[in-house]
Parts: sequence; C-alpha cells; structure tokens
Amino acid sequence: MENEQRPNEPDLARQAAEAAEAQPERVDPDLEPLGHDDVAAAVAAITVTRKDLLDLLAAAGPGALDRREQGGEGWTVRRALVHLAGGERFFLERLGLAERLPEQPPDVDPLPLIEDTRRQTVNELSGLDEPWLTRTVERDGELWTLRKTLRRLQEHEAEHLARLRSVLDEGVA
Repeated sequence: MENEQRPNEPDLARQAAEAAEAQPERVDPDLEPLGHDDVAAAVAAITVTRKDLLDLLAAAGPGALDRREQGGEGWTVRRALVHLAGGERFFLERLGLAERLPEQPPDVDPLPLIEDTRRQTVNELSGLDEPWLTRTVERDGELWTLRKTLRRLQEHEAEHLARLRSVLDEGVA
C-alpha cells in the first residue's frame, strides 16, 4: 500500500497538521495595543518631520509656495501643504478625534493651517486616556486604531516631505 506508514517513520502529514494548528494566528500589527511611550515617540517623530518641513520652507525663501513639483500630480507646494493638513484631519477623523482641528476654507494660507492642525493634533494625541491605547474603530468598512493612525500620520508626512524636498532643494519652478 502506497499511503501506509512504515514502522519508525514519522507521520509527516500529521506533524504538518499539528504544526499548523500550533501556529499563533497572525495579527495585523496595526491592531497591536500601544503604550503611552509609543504615543509619545510618535508625537516626537511627527514633531521632528514638521520642524524639518518648516525649516525647508523657510530656507526656500519667497515664492516657495508657488513652486510646482515635476511629474506626478504637478502640485504646487501650497497645494501639498493644504493636502497634508487635510490628511492629518482625515486620519484623526477615523478615530473621531478631529472635532477641534481647523477646517480648510478655500484659498486658505497653508502655513498657519499646517501649524494649527499640527498643534491641535498633538493636543488630541497627548490627551488620550488608557482606553485609546487598545480601542478599535470601524470607519467605512476599515478598522482603525491609534497605532494605525499614528503610523499613517508619520508615513504621510514623510512621503510629502521627501517630495517637497525635491521641489524646494532643487528650486524647481
């Protein structure tokens, strides 16, 4: 018989099945709970990238807001800054934390907008109590946690900072 197990040979099929059952269920890292230190580290990270962005804008001088990126969307720096503030608002809205963030009226000055938005974001994040460290919120069919929101805030800002650096460091007009 082909499928018959010989004496002293391991039952590989049974061992594979047992190993599969013993494997812990893979968990989405965004669903892992946070500690207050994790929140503080994320706030510190977005504070550093925002300072880098503001320093870059200051060094670029007059006319920087109207410079346009090449390729991609072809956004002006002004448009990218308004988008950053809107993204920040979006990520906090996923958790229901954006009530105090500034609205984006048309033709808004982007510098005060990104400063006000970040100040309010830091205030919201710094004031969260213990239940927020493990809370999961479903928004539009997607699960959001504080960990996911912090990760997306950091990634979004870093992505746009890199794009703006290429526009402003090269002086692309």
